Amino acid sequence: MDENRVIARLNAAIPDLLSAINISGTGSGRIKLDIPESDLPELMKLAALGSEKLLWITVELADE
Repeated sequence: MDENRVIARLNAAIPDLLSAINISGTGSGRIKLDIPESDLPELMKLAALGSEKLLWITVELADE
């Protein structure tokens, strides 16, 4: 991972909802994530990007 391209780092969990992961009829998808209040500043960095930016998403398990 190129650390110079990292916009935000935050903790997230997939909520226990039937609608947490959706696949559309056209094959695209949507994931809902629960973000803790402590990571809201990082989340706001993503919100500031706007909806037209393409993101590369990497998922890692947090140390438990």
